[in-house]
Amino acid sequence: MKILVTGTSQGIGKAIAELFIKRGHCVVGMDRQDATICSDNYTHYRLDVRDREHYPEISNVDILINNAGIALAGVTELLPILEIEKIMNVNVMGVIHCTQAFLPLMQKGGKIINISSPCGDFPLPFRTMYCTTKSAVSMFSYCTRLELKKAGIIVSAMCPGNIFTNLSKNRVKIEATNQKYGDELKKATDKINKESSKRM
Repeated sequence: MKILVTGTSQGIGKAIAELFIKRGHCVVGMDRQDATICSDNYTHYRLDVRDREHYPEISNVDILINNAGIALAGVTELLPILEIEKIMNVNVMGVIHCTQAFLPLMQKGGKIINISSPCGDFPLPFRTMYCTTKSAVSMFSYCTRLELKKAGIIVSAMCPGNIFTNLSKNRVKIEATNQKYGDELKKATDKINKESSKRM
């Protein structure tokens, strides 16, 4: 099988790619970073999921795993619009772009797995945009699953909980606040950081 995975330089994406390689499958990885996997069964393309015009030209895809994503924290009212647009474009539009680009290469029995999050199903203050994007990914998955049912292509949204990856470390943190919010942002951040040891 040929499996295309986005965000393969670290974390969940790297673990997924290595698992499929270990099982003897051919993996195509797309990531903004250089390749961190060395295998004859692995082909790496260094590009951003937002850069659709440079997506690789490949003959077929059996499984597409939309994993690439970023995180953003801060008071929604005070978030820079450019940061909001970035997380929307990576987490949501990246999934849509990859699905539209590689779905035509799939046959009956193909699978699309979108990495969403429990945050797409329940609200989390000061993580509004991350929750919003993951909610969109989940709904996109549910709807396209219904559309592709007769074609025999399965679409799923996987929602893993807290996992030890660099997503939190690389999260863009906007610390601006005002009288309306006081120290609520700090309290929420401290609480989440305190529970980080419970990650899988």
